[in-house]
Amino acid sequence: MKKRRVVLCGLLILLGLGAVLAFSQQYGREKKGTKVDEGQLRRAEKVLASHEAKLMGVPGVVGVGMGLTEKGDRPAIHVYVNTQATGGTIPVAIPKEIDGVTVRIMETDEIKAR
Repeated sequence: MKKRRVVLCGLLILLGLGAVLAFSQQYGREKKGTKVDEGQLRRAEKVLASHEAKLMGVPGVVGVGMGLTEKGDRPAIHVYVNTQATGGTIPVAIPKEIDGVTVRIMETDEIKAR
């Protein structure tokens, strides 16, 4: 079970990284002068890697990954929360920011590996 969770988290990180790069390219074309800085992206990846286990230990968290802030102007850590498992609430243990990187909470259903 733990190995499946690690594999799932790894897949989510890879998918999130791909989405960040795709969104940053698209967003950069639509909004002149707005691009995601690669240095910020690498820093956010390191912060996520060092805090992933702690975030995954929060009840209701079913995954973590990389994405963009709501404005789409910089990288953010995405924390996927199954609010059905938490009684409809977002766990207070999830910070709004970790080491200067914005944390964006993404409500989701249960994630199942196929």
